[in-house]
Amino acid sequence: MTLADKIVLLNAGDPVQRDGSVAQFGAPLQLYHHPVNKFVAGFIGSPKMNFVAANLAAADGKTALAKVGDLDIRAEVDARRLPAQSPVTLGIRPEHVQIVASPGDNVVHGLVAFIEQLGEASYLYVRLSGGELVTVRESGEASTAVGNPIHLHFPARSLHLFDESDVAMPRTVGENLMTQPMVAGVTITRTAMAT
Repeated sequence: MTLADKIVLLNAGDPVQRDGSVAQFGAPLQLYHHPVNKFVAGFIGSPKMNFVAANLAAADGKTALAKVGDLDIRAEVDARRLPAQSPVTLGIRPEHVQIVASPGDNVVHGLVAFIEQLGEASYLYVRLSGGELVTVRESGEASTAVGNPIHLHFPARSLHLFDESDVAMPRTVGENLMTQPMVAGVTITRTAMAT
């Protein structure tokens, strides 16, 4: 990402038949902040983006409210095209997850499963009550220990939301470069394949 002005990320396997060879084309930070689908979101960034299963509770033009178990999580995305109760996937990058002291808005909880100490940073791997393993980047040494309960804040402006087909909903924060997702210079339109 650091040496390129533009990136072409290619599909492999079944998505080639469904979506074509090019997954997404654009500037590196465009792919990072506004991936068109779950594949691009998980491919760009290290460690990869966290994905958490949810159900869409409500949406308007600025935000979507998703249920993760019995918790309400708000994301700054436009998910109006999805019906309420649709299964969705929330995405958040490890560097955007915040460790907090207590429950609150957009806070999930889990247990620290293991810790990777790297010196300048630590990666905490937290098992949520739904079973998902969430990676958290913490500066310096870890502030907790394996087995401890922990509360994680998912800032609404840092969340991504993907539909059942893994297509990203447009983010409504900052400059939304993906109001018209581009793949190799053409607008994405998903159609059914004839059999």
